[in-house]
Amino acid sequence: MKRNRRLASLVCTCICVSMLGATGCSKKQVKIYGKDNEVFASISGASLEKAKLEDENYRAYLELVLDEALQAISEAKECSIEKAEKMLFDEQYAIYTSFDKKVYSSLKDTYKNYEKNEISFGSAVTDTKGNLLAVYSEGNHEEDYINYATTRTAPYSSLKPLSVYAPALENGTISWSKAYEDSPVKQIEQENGSKRDWPANASNSYSNENVCVCDAVKQSLNTVAVKCLQEYGVENSIQYLKENFNISLAFEESRIHTLGEDEIIGNIALGYLYDGVSPVEMAGYYQSFATGGIYTEPKTVTKICDSQGEILFERKQEGNMVMNYETAFVMNQLLQGVVTRGGTGEAAHCEGVQVGGKTGTGSEGNWFVGFTPEYTCAVWHGKELMKNQAAEMFSKAVSQFAHNEEASFPECKTVKISGYCMESGKLFSGKCRKVDKGYYTSIDTTERCDQH
Repeated sequence: MKRNRRLASLVCTCICVSMLGATGCSKKQVKIYGKDNEVFASISGASLEKAKLEDENYRAYLELVLDEALQAISEAKECSIEKAEKMLFDEQYAIYTSFDKKVYSSLKDTYKNYEKNEISFGSAVTDTKGNLLAVYSEGNHEEDYINYATTRTAPYSSLKPLSVYAPALENGTISWSKAYEDSPVKQIEQENGSKRDWPANASNSYSNENVCVCDAVKQSLNTVAVKCLQEYGVENSIQYLKENFNISLAFEESRIHTLGEDEIIGNIALGYLYDGVSPVEMAGYYQSFATGGIYTEPKTVTKICDSQGEILFERKQEGNMVMNYETAFVMNQLLQGVVTRGGTGEAAHCEGVQVGGKTGTGSEGNWFVGFTPEYTCAVWHGKELMKNQAAEMFSKAVSQFAHNEEASFPECKTVKISGYCMESGKLFSGKCRKVDKGYYTSIDTTERCDQH
């Protein structure tokens, strides 16, 4: 499991955190405020590992706060991180954050339902403007403390919407109902010399029939994801992920340049990223499906003030358009389908709340990354549980959040709603036997069905 070395080294070298009510703090303290403008933590100069915390699991969030605060002070004062640390205490800065106690408590309560299994668990929640509201990390720490909310692991199928379907939809390679045969792409040789079909679906079976993209997303079919990416281009996907989300893909780039696209297509299509991604990062990436295509990197610190109340730093809400409005709208609809009956994320359903998202299952752990009109939430848990229960965990947590009943996803009037033939994937001709409703962008070129 890959850890965030930068955060770990920063915390070990600089700051101690003691919650309000804890004893043994130095006279010079830095107060940390939450979303409600109430102090929820104070910091003094010692060691985080030896800190007395009212709630040990605040540490996961506070690591991010301290990292961001020192970076902001360093840039504002044009000084080193070490100098910024000294100034933080000498000036007794006040740090304001987007920490939401209710959201945090919801994540904590969710974990407690599974605590007897002693599972490794990491989760992160943002609003749709990039404010990191809470993170939670808990589990078996065989050696050093691990912040599972910032630990990077392979995202598996939860990457598909970002690496395959969104970019391929954006340039017109695929449509809502484009059909691909659910069959192996190739055979690969195993260590014992025998051959097996690749890629395998989670069901370990193939229908060998045409499956539309909307159903492939809902069922998380690996065969269709690989075939879509073959058509769109692995290198194109790598560039898309780098340019829009700054995902680390150095290993994949190196392999593709020396061995070709076929060597790392599984990394990109099926989410076997060598460097991985963290729950905090994934929660941020999925904002784009709820916001009409805008991605804002998750941050904790909103403002830093000196002891006189003067503002030293104030974060600007700056998002980037990573996919066009139509693409985001159609992807939103596709990912809502994952949470409906028969979808791999059916258990993520929250009564009275619109939810979309995607599961990811593999040897390093299990994922569900989802979104509502107001929140994005990434849940990861280790393999201590025999099956992927991240979608269920998502539902338990998000159902406890405060929701605005009037909140809804952005509408898109330029996307056409049309009937399509479920057998051919083409637009309904009038003679088709099985028909469903699909969403089509303005550049879509899907033809009328000529098979019935």
